[in-house]
Amino acid sequence: MLTFTETGDGIGAFVEGFDAENISHHELIREALFEDHLLLIFRALPNLDANALINIAKIFGENLSKYFREEDRNHPETDEILILSNVNELGSLGASAELPWHTNLAYLPQVASIALLYGEVPTPPEGGGATLFADTRCAYDSLLPEVKTEIENLTMIQSQGGYHVYPGEDVFGGIIPQAEHSLVRVHPRTGRKSLYCPGGRFFNKIPGMDQEQAKLLSKSLLSRCTSNFYRHAWEPGDLLIWDNLSTLHQREVIDPSYTRIVHVIDVLEDEISGTDKSNAQ
Repeated sequence: MLTFTETGDGIGAFVEGFDAENISHHELIREALFEDHLLLIFRALPNLDANALINIAKIFGENLSKYFREEDRNHPETDEILILSNVNELGSLGASAELPWHTNLAYLPQVASIALLYGEVPTPPEGGGATLFADTRCAYDSLLPEVKTEIENLTMIQSQGGYHVYPGEDVFGGIIPQAEHSLVRVHPRTGRKSLYCPGGRFFNKIPGMDQEQAKLLSKSLLSRCTSNFYRHAWEPGDLLIWDNLSTLHQREVIDPSYTRIVHVIDVLEDEISGTDKSNAQ
């Protein structure tokens, strides 16, 4: 039987009894993700191969991200899975460093609607590297009515800045990818509003607003979003699936003496919601 047990931290649920081959389970986990929990945690799923991960991802959408340039794609079997690792031969995103609060691909016009992270060799708790998740839908709901009115029609520009897939390489041919998105996002499935990546790693500016004022607003909204969060301490075979439009996540620092190999898949939103600002001065 398929069951969902809440984490108790305001976001996320542990899933038991899931059978990827059982079509009747597909709508149940979609509903649980979008309507209720925003983050689903599957424990002890060892040896999930590329096909199994891709098939699970496609429960949530057929359009999977192809990761950057062909030469940057580091999975031996597919360009729809990216390996995040502190093993040099595999390539990495940030190696063992902390990754501040963010949502995946926020700096692109067509962002990730759903993200999956699978721990092939996850960092044990004593080595750090926990992943934190915050509910930006709940954060929006908690705002005062006058604040909601103030931010309702604001947009913000998310920028990749100096961040690269492999340190030192120019992933986007000299162009820093940037995209403009609505700060208040209406979810395409539920119609619920959330704060879409209001600050953190990729936040650049709010068009038409003084930069210092924009930073203060961004900091305030980010603080509101992250006042409560779920902290996931990894175990072998963990699979996390989250609503990337209604959450923020962060990775804690990893002790580099511990090997880390995790796989990520991003399911792209159906329609392009952002404006490409990569050529903007």
